[in-house]
Amino acid sequence: MTARISATLAAGGSTRRPLQVPDGASVADAIAALESDLGMSPGSLASAAISVRGAIVGHDHPLLGGEELAVVVPVAGG
Repeated sequence: MTARISATLAAGGSTRRPLQVPDGASVADAIAALESDLGMSPGSLASAAISVRGAIVGHDHPLLGGEELAVVVPVAGG
């Protein structure tokens, strides 16, 4: 499984991150693994929108092996 993240989250590293999650994992499981990998506190990405196969999905969405998540974090601007 792979997560595609913004350059801001990548902090100078790769914007594609491999994730180790068990078979039958949900988006929430993948997000928890990503937060840990990035050194973030649990729940830091709770407000992020997640896209799988081009569609925004809920954090309870089941994942298939080899899928890629796109993590879309909210931004402020004006």
